[in-house]
Amino acid sequence: AREALARAAIGFSLRQFRDIARALPTITAPVRVIHGRHDPLLPDIERTVERLRADLPRVEVTVLDDCAHFIQLEAPERIGPMLAEFLRSVDNGG
Repeated sequence: AREALARAAIGFSLRQFRDIARALPTITAPVRVIHGRHDPLLPDIERTVERLRADLPRVEVTVLDDCAHFIQLEAPERIGPMLAEFLRSVDNGG
């Protein structure tokens, strides 16, 4: 999984990462972030999420204290309803 993550980012230059960071505040669509507190693949996830909270005007964040990286496998009974509610709210203009 770490190798896949590294490969996903390998094609980006530092300039492209900076461009993405600068563009975040312009995203006006609602954004839902759900992550596990004990993610071994993204050890700085808390810092990343704080940046998203600061930069995205319509972000909603949930931290699953008892999960790691693959939250959809670790807690599908919680993830499904959270995403369904988020999508319903977006569909209703939320």
